[in-house]
Amino acid sequence: MSARQRQEASQRIVDRLLPQLKDARCIGIYMAQGSEANVDALCQLLAHKTLAAPVCAQAGIMHFHALGKGFVVSAMGIREPKGERIVPQALDVILVPLVAFDAQCHRLGHGAGYYDRYLPQSHALRIGVGFECQKVHQIQAMPHDIDMDLIVTERQLYFR
Repeated sequence: MSARQRQEASQRIVDRLLPQLKDARCIGIYMAQGSEANVDALCQLLAHKTLAAPVCAQAGIMHFHALGKGFVVSAMGIREPKGERIVPQALDVILVPLVAFDAQCHRLGHGAGYYDRYLPQSHALRIGVGFECQKVHQIQAMPHDIDMDLIVTERQLYFR
């Protein structure tokens, strides 16, 4: 996928996400890196809501911190917000970037397990975000893998 195709597909994903986020007050988003779907446009479109993004700490632990006070670039090259930490129970929705997924809402991440460790702490709606070209026939989920409630691509919504 070219950079332009990725940008256009990312905008279609944002358009598909908005109706799913209308009732949420506190939303965990992510700061896209590499070839991930870019959802940065949500920051402006949902400025009236509380938005938070991941901060990765030592030993594979992740927390969400509020947006609005700028960013620092982590040792892994990821933009991390400087805002206050948001407790997992405060999040209504968490957007999760996908490396691959299947129609049953199983997902593959980057392999570090940050989201698999974080998601059980929250009762938030789990929305996987990716491109249709990342869809595979079947993912063999492991017991520790956390499924998504919904996956949003530029073409379709997949419900568990």
